[in-house]
Amino acid sequence: MATVSETSSTQRIETIHAKNLINGEWREAASGERFESRNPADTREVVGIAPKSDAEDIAEAVRAARNAFPGWAALSWVKRGEILDNFAQLIKRDVESLSRLITRECGKPINEGRADVVETLHMVQFAAALGRMPVGDCVSSEIPDKDAFIRRKPKGVIGCITPWNFPMAIPLWEMAPSLIAGNTIILKPSEETPICAHRLFELMVEAGFPPGVVNIVHGIGEQAGAA
Repeated sequence: MATVSETSSTQRIETIHAKNLINGEWREAASGERFESRNPADTREVVGIAPKSDAEDIAEAVRAARNAFPGWAALSWVKRGEILDNFAQLIKRDVESLSRLITRECGKPINEGRADVVETLHMVQFAAALGRMPVGDCVSSEIPDKDAFIRRKPKGVIGCITPWNFPMAIPLWEMAPSLIAGNTIILKPSEETPICAHRLFELMVEAGFPPGVVNIVHGIGEQAGAA
């Protein structure tokens, strides 16, 4: 959801209203509190408004991720890779709009914003490709005519707390490998760049991730992050 306001130069500016994504549903914080994210180059501009979540919201996200874990882990690596590939195609489609959003909210020059998005795209593409690669390693054992192998299994729910300086790339460094391996995730993005993260999760929903597999909870570090 977004609203449009006018600046003193009559430029139309979109203010994005972010929400938490928990169990496939867009939600406000349980407390109803919200906070603003402003353009660091022009602090009169409100880039977006996000939920100011706390431990109650984190607990809901953990329950959703735990419930979604068995079904997601049971999917084949190939199927999980296909969903990640869908996500990559959407990032590629929206490179310019995502880059401009990073510039508005993070303050990077547009070329650095594009580099952030391209790095995000490459990380998702890499993880998606793992879905069709041999999984695990085979090593020789001390017993003749026998080999030992390593099988990688998902751990469960992965919590990600990420900084503001690479607001799209760093979250995907953590989330993409976790997802292809069969884990479910909860992201608490930086309170400095919540709208960049919100936009990524809109694309993840569009890509077809099942409810509860990807969750985002916005908030301040001392509250949502500490929880």
